[in-house]
This record gives sequence, C-alpha cells and structure tokens, in this order.
Amino acid sequence: MHAGIRLEHPFESPIEEELVRVLEKHLHESAIVTNQVEVPTPHGTFRLDFLVEVNGSKVGLEADGKDFHSYDRDMFRDSIILGYSDIHAIYRFRGKEILFYLNDSLFALSTLEPQLFSKRGLTNLDTLSLLNEGGGRVRVISELVIAQGEWLSPHAVSILHVSKDAHNPIWRRLSNFAKLHPGVSVDDLIELGDRQGLQWYRD
Repeated sequence: MHAGIRLEHPFESPIEEELVRVLEKHLHESAIVTNQVEVPTPHGTFRLDFLVEVNGSKVGLEADGKDFHSYDRDMFRDSIILGYSDIHAIYRFRGKEILFYLNDSLFALSTLEPQLFSKRGLTNLDTLSLLNEGGGRVRVISELVIAQGEWLSPHAVSILHVSKDAHNPIWRRLSNFAKLHPGVSVDDLIELGDRQGLQWYRD
C-alpha cells in the first residue's frame, strides 16, 4: 500500500479493497487515506469507509454494496456528518461502478475534487476513462454526479454525493433539520421529516 494509506481496520468488503487498490495509483503525493473513520455527532457515531485528506481538504468515500443501503438514510447520515465535521464532501460509489467502471468513476471524482489527485493521476484517469470517447461529460444534478460518454450512450456512471459546495445544498437542509432535533436517530429523523413535510429538493 501507498505510504499515505492507513488501514486502521480490515476491509469490510471486496469492493472496499478494490476501490483503494485503484485509487492509490492516482492520488496526490501528500494524500492520506484512512479507513473506517468514526465521526461522532449528537445523532450517533457514524463510520466512513474512507477519508481522503490532502492539504486540509477532507473527502469521504463510501463503497456501497447492494444491501443495507437506503437513499433517505444515506442522505440524512451524510448530511449530518457534513454538518458536524470539517469534511468537505462525501461520495458514494455503488458496487457496480467499482467492479466495472472504476476508472470512469474516479475520473468523475477527479473532475470535482482534483486536489485529491496527482498531476500524473489526473492525466492517467483522463486517458483510462471511457467517458472521454465521443465527448463525455460529468454533470452534477442535485445530489447525483452523472458521468456519461457519448450522448445517449448506455455507458454512464452515477455517484450519490453531498458537498458543501453544492449549488442545491440538500445537505444543509437535512443537517439543519437534524440540529433542531438533537439526539434523534437517523431513522426517526426521516419519519419526523415526513410528518412535518420536510422539503428535500428545492430552496
């Protein structure tokens, strides 16, 4: 492993191991990657699969398998983490993207968080990604990062994310709602938000 990779705990899944194996080839020379990072909040202590730190910039990465993930729960959890920490953004890679489109997924990440990568890494991902064929592009649509190759091509990746730089700050709305209800679990926050008509998508 790269000198900046700190494996505090064993990998919890093969997709976590694969994500780090490929990611480390492209990271900035000063990058520090720690796994299973605990983030305490008034709503519980959450664990990030990976935290990447480069010159003060902190980005969380999640490797999501098929099971045990709920969109509502993941969004609330990640928004709470951003609201109570100095983590800048959290990106969720599905197992499919990691196993079959990892270079494309990391290319999409590199366009949004270039500070995490070395110059050589940026160049290599630009070359390795199939998304560049036919004028590929990376778009942020609300909480989704959509990276697509040729227009209407079936080849595309989608990454769920929350970021403090987002144009539509869903994370801030969810985090502020959570702060009004300290000590309430994520599942109960979702139920409470539904009852109170919490608006997730528009300012």
